[in-house]
Amino acid sequence: MKKQVPPRVVRIIKLIQYLSEYPPKKIEQIALHLEVHPKTVYKDVELLGQLGYETEKDHHRAITLKYSGKNNYHLTDVEKKLIISTLPKVGLDRNAVQTIVMKLKTSVFPDYKTQAIFKHLYIIKTVIEAIKMGNPLKIKRYKSTNPMSPEKDRYALPLKLEEKNEACTCLDIETKEIRIYKTSRMQDVEIIPRQDIKLPDIIPEVDVFGIAGKMEYKITLALTKRSSAILTEEFGVDPRDIEENSHSEFEKIIKIRVCGYEGVGRFVLGMLTEIKVVGDDGFKNYLKKKIAGMTII
Repeated sequence: MKKQVPPRVVRIIKLIQYLSEYPPKKIEQIALHLEVHPKTVYKDVELLGQLGYETEKDHHRAITLKYSGKNNYHLTDVEKKLIISTLPKVGLDRNAVQTIVMKLKTSVFPDYKTQAIFKHLYIIKTVIEAIKMGNPLKIKRYKSTNPMSPEKDRYALPLKLEEKNEACTCLDIETKEIRIYKTSRMQDVEIIPRQDIKLPDIIPEVDVFGIAGKMEYKITLALTKRSSAILTEEFGVDPRDIEENSHSEFEKIIKIRVCGYEGVGRFVLGMLTEIKVVGDDGFKNYLKKKIAGMTII
């Protein structure tokens, strides 16, 4: 199965580039540029703030990135490429080269906080590359949420990056268990050649809802336009997998394979009025038990 870069990661990078350019942009312009709903733009702008990118609005409520300090230098793209090509020859260590390259590839002069953001984006980019290549990762000095667990290097095969929470579902090489690693707790990552680490003969799959295992359940869902948009924008479902439906209320329909009922169940239960379960019967019974066990306050 072809691995795709999470749409929101691509979208955030495009958003940073778009808001870096003059003039400021209105929400409707940004939505049109990114080909998403305006509500999605509001969420993405909020995420920019969490990443350390401050935004500001003018009197027309148009948005732009807010920069601290003055940008007192300018290099052309040709000059930047020349400097980058020269860096490996001047004897700097790898980290110094990466830092300089990250500065040159942005129009904003990075302060300490911005460099940390660039480092985080570099980690996410490396995780995505490892997933596409099917290679294991060395996760350096990983900090677990368990206070009793020491900070140490972990070796894992990344299976899926969940962009909303920036969590990576991985097969832990040492324990052979499925684990979730938060990219915010990764100090650094390194892609390891497959031949350097023995991997299991059978690699678990991960469905679009983040559940790992074997894709043995096929579920058919009738969708409204809103639930269809959430599947594509939030869960990274390929829009080509969603078909038109003759039903007047539920205009779209999808047949989707999943590893278990838990993930897709949370999605359906969160949008009960926006989704109709067409099949399978096992999933319908699973939902009935979940609904029967709910406590309504």
